[in-house]
Amino acid sequence: MPTPIITSPEEHQSVAWPIASFAIDRENKSGCSAHLFLDRANSEFGFIRYTTNAVAVVVQFPDTGEPIYFSIKDAQVAAWRDKCRKISILFQHLQVDLDFGSPDPARHFLGVLEDLAMAAGNHFFYSFEVPK
Repeated sequence: MPTPIITSPEEHQSVAWPIASFAIDRENKSGCSAHLFLDRANSEFGFIRYTTNAVAVVVQFPDTGEPIYFSIKDAQVAAWRDKCRKISILFQHLQVDLDFGSPDPARHFLGVLEDLAMAAGNHFFYSFEVPK
């Protein structure tokens, strides 16, 4: 069964994907599931978790308490493998690894990421498939 994508039919509205885990530079690993939240209007993405009361909470860096989010205009490279559930995104000073739990939502996110990078004027962004 495919992983559900929480989306809006409006192209400018936000979209979210459930992810199994994420890691930022190997030091900040999520350790549990969350949702990757993409704000298409601002071309930014971050992570949210739901409390037991179904309240959405923005995931924060443990050492600073700052919300974890990234601007797509600053992304440089996205690496992926065919039929793989993981994507790595390289920024100038850090790497974000995403584990979607299955390949379909990973590929869907990658397609949206590529489109938004182009729309944001990020002419340096490159997406490539890593050979097996």
